[in-house]
Amino acid sequence: MVMGFTDLQFKKFKQVIAEGIGLHCSSERLSCFSMIAMERMKELELPPWAYLKRLEEDPTEFECFVNLITVGETYFFRDEKQFDILKKFVIPKYVQKAAADPGKAGKINIWSAGVSTGEEAYGIAILFKEAFKDFPLWTVSILGTDINTVSLETARKGIYQSRSLQNVCEADRERYFIQTGKTFEVCDEIKEMVRFERLNLVKGPYGAENFSPEGFDIVFCRNVTIYFEVAVIKRIIPWFHRVMVKNGYLFLGATESLWGISNLFHPIEFPHAFIYQRQNGTASEEMTFSVPMLVIPKDTGHPSELCTTTEPSVASPSVKNGPGQQDALIESRKAYEHKEYSKALEMLNDYMKRKTEDPEAAMLKAHILSNQEQYEAALKCLDVVLKKNNLDAQAYYLKAIIFSKMKALNKAVDQYKKALYVNYDLAMVHFKLADLFRISGDRPQANRHYQETVRLLKTQEEQSEVTLSDGMTAGALINAAHLALSKMEEPGHE
Repeated sequence: MVMGFTDLQFKKFKQVIAEGIGLHCSSERLSCFSMIAMERMKELELPPWAYLKRLEEDPTEFECFVNLITVGETYFFRDEKQFDILKKFVIPKYVQKAAADPGKAGKINIWSAGVSTGEEAYGIAILFKEAFKDFPLWTVSILGTDINTVSLETARKGIYQSRSLQNVCEADRERYFIQTGKTFEVCDEIKEMVRFERLNLVKGPYGAENFSPEGFDIVFCRNVTIYFEVAVIKRIIPWFHRVMVKNGYLFLGATESLWGISNLFHPIEFPHAFIYQRQNGTASEEMTFSVPMLVIPKDTGHPSELCTTTEPSVASPSVKNGPGQQDALIESRKAYEHKEYSKALEMLNDYMKRKTEDPEAAMLKAHILSNQEQYEAALKCLDVVLKKNNLDAQAYYLKAIIFSKMKALNKAVDQYKKALYVNYDLAMVHFKLADLFRISGDRPQANRHYQETVRLLKTQEEQSEVTLSDGMTAGALINAAHLALSKMEEPGHE
């Protein structure tokens, strides 16, 4: 029995949720959903099988249930780093286009998927309103969609409490909001830029019959796919691709990645975040990672022009060494594994005189230097690795470890997030990130990443080794995560 369901009924309950809204649910979340279902059964005076049948066949009841389980809380300009990219990198490209021919009309179409109560869509509208005030012939149309009809009603009203405006500057509060008592209502000129519609993202594909036939220039879908089954995400991303214009921009959440999901979008790297740009093939084409990755140079903030790397964006570069050279690399690795760091470093330095940018050697050297507490030198080696392949999760992970040792915790968090952007399924990275959030006092984020650690490992054999863990087993890491979660629940825990 699970919260009033027999095992067979509970299996059916999970199936209805997975097929209806695509959610990947932890046992804790499913238990919570079960409690909500029990309450609905009492209200409707239905036994479990009858309620499950209604939930599956009655769209009105399914919508009611979804409204109860998908309540989200957000605020304006959540994740400021991504909005900074929108403001300083993406929007200027459209302004430049408008300025090239001021007498010509233009239109920008934007989609905020999983819009919740509307703050994201209105925030985007405010940024475009500011940027295009000198181009009255240009219009910006923003579509906000969500599966939760209650959230959408709140979005349409556009009335918020002050906590939702925590990242809105005073000037924008006065310009774009009407304050009444303790509430703030979005002004009409911003509301007119945005429309809201109900949409279940898992029920695609989407096309001109759903949206404007011009296609979307920008799509925001942040902190949504993180809750979906991988199979669902693999269906959704090509649907996004289908409704976007050539070279359109896709914004995902800070810990969401297309690594291993889809090759239809280029990642674009900024100092503290990633966004994606639509590739110009079709969703049915076999895309490869031989296309150069678009990169923003780290030392210039948000430049107006992109540059491209000359290396493949994902696959690790092959190391074409002669037999003697390869033997030297193998021997230095053996010395490292025996903790003979000085010997290993001496052999590596000799080897790298001939192979100065060998990523395999640079990675090994970074490990050695880190163990010798030569942190700055180790970071330079990792820069060599990332220059060759800037989607190397291990390099970001080791950078995070080093920054943690240097007590640069904010930088460590950024590097862990980049590792998860490359590969979200790295349980060890979630665990380390949770530790940092716990130390900094961010209990919700700590709880979230400890839970993700458990979720990712619970299907593995207990004695299997966890990737990037230096020998730790799945069972041991699960126990460590559960222990951390229980300690966080103790009275007086900070």
